Amino acid sequence: MTQTIEQITDFSTIEDAIEAWVLSASGLSSLTATKDSKGNTIPKVRWAGFDLPRKRPYAVITIVSQPSQGHPWSSRVKTDDYVEKTYSHPFAWNTQISFFTDSYDENGAAIRATAYRFAQNTLNRAFLVPAKSLLDAVNIAYAPMSQNIQPGVLEGVDSDKYIHQASVEFTFSGIAQTKLKDTDWFETITVPTEANSGLTLSGA
Repeated sequence: MTQTIEQITDFSTIEDAIEAWVLSASGLSSLTATKDSKGNTIPKVRWAGFDLPRKRPYAVITIVSQPSQGHPWSSRVKTDDYVEKTYSHPFAWNTQISFFTDSYDENGAAIRATAYRFAQNTLNRAFLVPAKSLLDAVNIAYAPMSQNIQPGVLEGVDSDKYIHQASVEFTFSGIAQTKLKDTDWFETITVPTEANSGLTLSGA
């Protein structure tokens, strides 16, 4: 058989939508964008594992676990040239969204919008239309799980002791679709007999 697998669900688009949702719900979108030395905008929200410039305040999204969602179901299409099956499989990402802010600005004035405020905003605004519509557009459901406030990253290290950190956990879920296309198949088998010349008899 000649079979090809095609990923229908675009997970990069889903990740971009979740980033935009965090940016909107947390209130980070209301802050003035910062630029790097080359004039590029430094993102306020990013997925963990990317070596990007970091300018506080910012948020990092980390997938903590992907619980099993059971077996997929499928739909079948047949043409003269191929048989095609589309498999739909539920998925869920348990994520942690961590916020990092400074305690003081460059002039030494205390910053009141600390990390827990952005975490609290995310919980309070998660289901409001401006944020919710960003995930509705890519058919992603979500639900809050917990909130964790931390007083500092590494209090014993001078460069980090005045950084606030807070995190919230959300589950994002949807349906992942994968297509299996078969261009070489058979549907019936003819049993060979003497009449259809498919069977050769020989005597002892």
